[in-house]
Amino acid sequence: MDNNWQYDYSNGYAQPQYTQPSPAPSMGGPEPSDQQPKKKRPGTKKTLAAVALVLVELLPRQLIALFGAANESVYYTDFAVKSFRIYLCMIILACVNKACFIFLQAMGKAVESTALSMVREVVFGVGFALLLPRFFGLDGVLYSMPMSDILTFLIAGYLICKTYRELNQKGEV
Repeated sequence: MDNNWQYDYSNGYAQPQYTQPSPAPSMGGPEPSDQQPKKKRPGTKKTLAAVALVLVELLPRQLIALFGAANESVYYTDFAVKSFRIYLCMIILACVNKACFIFLQAMGKAVESTALSMVREVVFGVGFALLLPRFFGLDGVLYSMPMSDILTFLIAGYLICKTYRELNQKGEV
């Protein structure tokens, strides 16, 4: 039987409202001591980012072949290798940036997290893709995401430091 229905009588008549069950200990949820602590795997994300970078830089032809480029011309394959190596050269910073987005959101700073994500993808990503080809030709499009990742990393570093300072002032760290 679903006991999550409540009735609101404020309007003079019974208006049913469904409420989500609360997992709080006072509502019959598990006690905090009953919960198993999460197993932490330090460095897992950094390791995965490093492995991805090594794969992109050392095995681009094999990765390109996964997308059905085995029978393409030499020019296509050479450009694809160049594209992989340039466009994904800052994949480690991209992973750090994504972790910063998640951290900021978890700390209740959804506005900062969303703004940072939008700056990376829209302002820098699109802006540099339109601007850099004027100076570097077609390669400028390839340089757009590494530049976006570097600049976003700098902004994310500032926001993370600011968040830690705020937490230190509150005595939460």
